[in-house]
Amino acid sequence: MIPPKQVQEILDATRIEEVVEDFVTLKRRGVNMIGLCPFHGERTPSFNVNPARNIFKCFGCGKAGDAITFEGARKPYLPRSAALAGPEIQHRNSGSGALARTNGGSPTG
Repeated sequence: MIPPKQVQEILDATRIEEVVEDFVTLKRRGVNMIGLCPFHGERTPSFNVNPARNIFKCFGCGKAGDAITFEGARKPYLPRSAALAGPEIQHRNSGSGALARTNGGSPTG
């Protein structure tokens, strides 16, 4: 499991709009950015990104969260967020209890 301190470091270093823009075309509307939700089909934008708070919220389907939550909803791991943040992440190898280092989701040893 990734320690909470390292998760917070990733969140602090990651800009939510950069992560989301890989999947959604965002347009600035005031302090927020809006676009079509990647989690459900829609014709009118209800997906909001707040760069100042580093969060997203879809008012159509209700999904909300931060960059890690967004990546988790798209994939079962967080390689893009970790790659953007840059720091190495330590986690426990399942079963062995040994520490493994990964950078951007790919094991290095």
